[in-house]
Amino acid sequence: MGLHTHLRLWLQREGPDMIEFRGKSLTPARLIWGSTAFLSAAISQGAWAQERVTPDVSGDVEVASDYRFRGYSRSQEEPVAQASLDATLPVGGSTSLFSGGIGSLTQGNPDYGSFQAQVYAGVEQQVGIFRLSLGGRGYLFPDLSAKDYFELFGSGQTQLGPLSAKLGFAFAPDQRSYGGKRGVYVYSDLDAGVPGTPLTVATHLGWEDNALFRDKLDWSLNLIYVRNPFSLSLGYVDTNRSAPFLEGGKLKNGADAALVVRLGAAF
Repeated sequence: MGLHTHLRLWLQREGPDMIEFRGKSLTPARLIWGSTAFLSAAISQGAWAQERVTPDVSGDVEVASDYRFRGYSRSQEEPVAQASLDATLPVGGSTSLFSGGIGSLTQGNPDYGSFQAQVYAGVEQQVGIFRLSLGGRGYLFPDLSAKDYFELFGSGQTQLGPLSAKLGFAFAPDQRSYGGKRGVYVYSDLDAGVPGTPLTVATHLGWEDNALFRDKLDWSLNLIYVRNPFSLSLGYVDTNRSAPFLEGGKLKNGADAALVVRLGAAF
């Protein structure tokens, strides 16, 4: 059974975490899947209505020494293989619709399973020198569907010469799969290309508060080398919290300082 078929069949199952909306019960997976499908249909309809406008589709594949998500390891500090696909369609003026997904394959994490996916969709608008975006994102765990959850997100980004700055947030409403508590994540990214070289220095700082982490900070510093279509990065990542797990009878911390190496190819 192919990955696409497996994911489609899995999404049709009802999980235990139901959301009431106008008297009807929805699972987070169905809610995000429906939203993504709606925007995908809108993209297709927009492309049909505007014959000269077609979606801009891009993707990449990547292997990394660790899957660090907002500072902590979702692969228990083991390597991960990832693939992503994105589609963007201008729908008038400086407005675009976007949708996409990321799949992560690990060696097997008892907290999240061996396959983890994100699906997302939204709208973005250019306002002066700022690119604003707003949308929804679902986190799907086929091996442990009771942990599926979704969040709303938004960001603003601007480019000043070789310097790129971004501020963003994510908000997860109350969900049993998310610990029965609202979640908030606020972050900033600052990237700078090194003139005359294929190198970029990227920094990240985030603050998170939810059922899993209280008042957590995460930060990272990455050096990225790009020679299209390939990229190689070396990054330092750390947090002010701990995420203990057992490996070989030893207690480890999945949210401590680490060096992460990534190798990717875009298409």
